[in-house]
Amino acid sequence: MEFLVREEDCRAAIQSYLGSNNFILEDYKVKPAGSKHVGFMGRHYILTAAVHHAGELNETHMFVKLPPITVAHRNLVLELKLLQREYTVYSYLVPLLKSSLPPSTKLPIPKCFLLRDTVHPDAFPAPGSEDEEIIILEDVTRLGFKPLQKCPLLDLPHCRVVMKTLAKFHAASILYEHTMAEDDRKSRDSPDSEAKEERSNRNLPFLDDLWEFEAAETVVAPCVVSVATAAAEIWPERFFGERETVSETLREAWQAMRRDFSEHPRVMCHGDLWANNLMFAYDGQDPTIPVDCLMVDLQKVSYCPPVTDILLFLHSSTTRQFRDENAESLLDYYHYKLGEIVGTELLDEVLPLSAFLQSYADLRMLGLVLSTAYLPVILEENDDLLSRGKLSLDPLDVKETILKDRGERIASNCKASKAYAERIMECFQECFESLGLWD
Repeated sequence: MEFLVREEDCRAAIQSYLGSNNFILEDYKVKPAGSKHVGFMGRHYILTAAVHHAGELNETHMFVKLPPITVAHRNLVLELKLLQREYTVYSYLVPLLKSSLPPSTKLPIPKCFLLRDTVHPDAFPAPGSEDEEIIILEDVTRLGFKPLQKCPLLDLPHCRVVMKTLAKFHAASILYEHTMAEDDRKSRDSPDSEAKEERSNRNLPFLDDLWEFEAAETVVAPCVVSVATAAAEIWPERFFGERETVSETLREAWQAMRRDFSEHPRVMCHGDLWANNLMFAYDGQDPTIPVDCLMVDLQKVSYCPPVTDILLFLHSSTTRQFRDENAESLLDYYHYKLGEIVGTELLDEVLPLSAFLQSYADLRMLGLVLSTAYLPVILEENDDLLSRGKLSLDPLDVKETILKDRGERIASNCKASKAYAERIMECFQECFESLGLWD
């Protein structure tokens, strides 16, 4: 096995899980979370422990996240602060947000039982060592939640459940900031300097940095070049000799996305909402009908307009025709569910429907541009025709998949898989039309 979770880490996680140190750990084992690698920015495993507690011997199941095993992949994750971000979200923000929600509303994310942040960012810790970062979470498959397979296009019932889930997550941010504002108003003139400092440290905008163009340059630069190269290969009659124009136009669009954020109300967003980061529970009588949803992988949580989550989700999980026919009703449904939690009076104050819909229109380019970066990678990894011959547990080759011009590879994939080609070509064309690149 590539690594073992240390026994002391296992014990600490079980103590948190049980809320008691009165137990005996008989044995534990760790195995991969699936038959192939799961996720793109880490190693994921299932920890199964045999535990004596309260006079009974039971199996306890938890989900383990570790950093990537290769140097290049690990360095990218640390450079983008993905593990540190999830650590901060669980250790600092989640308790605040949970306490802000009404008792009947749960934050739609897995519980966390153990965290260890980056100890030596410039080192490469041995797998399983005390210096390696680790997050141990609730195994939500035991609660009936299932991951989606093969990055499918989603139907209206699934999309409505996602809108309801996002409303819960965003509502927690709105309610927390409202409470913080009320506290500030009550004690604005307080002579207690420590109280003032504590309040100043309780805001959310410290999560801004992920959307700063400079922070994402490592990933953005090869993305825009890849799209330009692929376009010239797929549509030579349109884009042969125009790679530089396409690349520069896309680059400007990436830069503009972050600038536009400041004009709209912001909340804590998931930041990476596509199919692999959603798990659904289904109706017991009809297993095709989704009734609930959880969001996983909080590595890109950021403070930005709520439509950023909605736009990335819709553009990575639905067709253009579906969005044309259903986006308006889904936005209305999301806003209605948000009002059920935060109250219509507060919602009308911080995010009235008209302002929310305007933000969707103003920031629509975000969904278009992000999907050109996401879809080529996630569709390749989930297409049987394209992944044939790969070792099932091989980690993502980050140099080949993310950090280089992969335009020829995208074009080649389009020739090899009709399903891949249909989604990529629709995605690119819609983006190019909005950017004035499609005559």
